[in-house]
Amino acid sequence: MKIISRVLQRCYMCSETHDVLIVEETQMTNYKGEEIVYSGVYEYCEYADEMFESEEMINVNRLKLIDVYRAKVGLLNSSQIV
Repeated sequence: MKIISRVLQRCYMCSETHDVLIVEETQMTNYKGEEIVYSGVYEYCEYADEMFESEEMINVNRLKLIDVYRAKVGLLNSSQIV
């Protein structure tokens, strides 16, 4: 887990206001029959020792997953599609 930043906000995991870590973590999943490894971004609560994925993070992480898949099978990634 790599720490990207700290944000003072209300934590969704413990319901307290404190510095929530924004972290990047390597994820491995199976997508359309292919094993995909990508870096996902999450909020991490040190008090609850839990990660949370906001709606925006879900969208960003899904796009990263799909772009890695596309590169692996020889397709254009999202930035190359006009």
